[in-house]
Amino acid sequence: MRRMTSTILAVLVLFCSVSAVAYADNPGETIRLENGDYIEVTVRALPVRAAETKSGAKNYSYYYADDTLAWQAVLSATFTYNGTSSSCTSASCSVSVYDNDWYVVSKSAVKDGDTAVAKFMMEYKSLGVTMSKDTYRLTLSCDKNGNVS
Repeated sequence: MRRMTSTILAVLVLFCSVSAVAYADNPGETIRLENGDYIEVTVRALPVRAAETKSGAKNYSYYYADDTLAWQAVLSATFTYNGTSSSCTSASCSVSVYDNDWYVVSKSAVKDGDTAVAKFMMEYKSLGVTMSKDTYRLTLSCDKNGNVS
């Protein structure tokens, strides 16, 4: 009985370890801006129970030079794949603002073959005067083997 319990525990530990690796965050990239601010971009796979289905999210986080988070956009998508091809089945975009000087002007997300595409416009105001208005585009795709990037 002890040997069976040990075997079951070993299998569970192995399964949990593989699951944690499969859904680990991508280390991502950092985009440095001229004014000292920067944007962190990360991609993460999300757990899905259905076979041949993957979900993922791309985070686009805008930080001031002092490491304070100003706003964050997230493109979330679900894909199906079969080893020969893949297809985006759903896409959504959300934007969270953490500094009252920033405003979401518009946002949208669409499916385009094996890719999800989000477009959003952010506006920065100081003392009620628009200082900048920029449009951003995020993409998230899945290959025929279920790899989200």
